[in-house]
Amino acid sequence: RHQKVIEEAPAPGIPQELRDEVGAACVQACIDIGYTGAGTFEFLYEDGRFFFIEMNT
Repeated sequence: RHQKVIEEAPAPGIPQELRDEVGAACVQACIDIGYTGAGTFEFLYEDGRFFFIEMNT
């Protein structure tokens, strides 16, 4: 079922600059849609690029 067996944060294989970039994009998305409160964004990271999967609220 391809479920996560272990999750580590911050991801050791992703450069800090990219983590900062994705974090800023998440903040901007929340601002754009007027979202406030707790939530998580999920991404797939492959070949040096992030792909948005979902936001859980």
